Parts: sequence; C-alpha cells; structure tokens
Amino acid sequence: MAMELSPLQLKQLIFTRLHVETAAALDQVETLWAPTFDFTGVTIKVDVSLSTPEAASPDQSALFMLTVHLNIPNEPGNGNIAPYTIDMAAQAWFELAPAFASEKREELVSINGASLVVGAMREMVQQMTARSAFGPMLLPTLRFLPER
Repeated sequence: MAMELSPLQLKQLIFTRLHVETAAALDQVETLWAPTFDFTGVTIKVDVSLSTPEAASPDQSALFMLTVHLNIPNEPGNGNIAPYTIDMAAQAWFELAPAFASEKREELVSINGASLVVGAMREMVQQMTARSAFGPMLLPTLRFLPER
C-alpha cells in the first residue's frame, strides 16, 4: 500500500473540557458493561465550529481552528442510557494545502478534521474509563456529513 502526507495536517490538539462519570448504580454493571455495549438509541450530541485567523478569509487561509464538543447527556426519557455520561470539548489547529478549491476548503476541514478530533476523543474516553466501574468504553465510530 502506498502512502503520502495528507493535504490536511493536524498541527495541535488540546482538550478544553473532560468530564466522565458513571451513568447508573453499580448494580447495573451487567447491562451497562462498556466493552460490549451497543450504542443503538443512545443520544450523542456533537457540535463542530470552524474559524480562521482574523487576518485571513476562509477561502484564502491555510490555517483553521476546529472546535468539537461531544456530549452523551444520558437524560431520562431521551434515548438509551450509555455506561458513562460524557461532556468533553477539544480544539485543534489544522493546516490545509492551498491546492484545494476555495469553496470546498471549509467543508473539507470540518468533515475530515472533526473525524480526526473525535478519534482523539475516543482514545481519551477509553483511557479515562479503563479503570472505571463499567469497564473501558470506546465511543462508536461517527460519520460526519456535509450540511445540505
């Protein structure tokens, strides 16, 4: 398999919010055991915002800051309950090669960048829950789509 550098480069990623807690009493460990948990019906909220340095317009900038907020609120009556309640946010700086058409730059960074950031969030959740009551939880793989 051949390999080359991606035109979208992640330059820095920082977590600005990390909150994880068990969602139920420990007597529910059999139904909420995270390593085998099925996320079907669980409410997962993801907000993504994109910005560029003030001096540059989005169609000319090579640098983008993407902010991702992921939340599994586990509110009663709002879908199935996941093993852990999650509230986390991260900011990432991306650099995009100038070869891409200006009308697609923001969409490319938003979709592919969000996938990269949520991948880092997935890893962080797994690490934070590794020694927690319901076992290590791996967030499901999410697919980001362009807005229509």
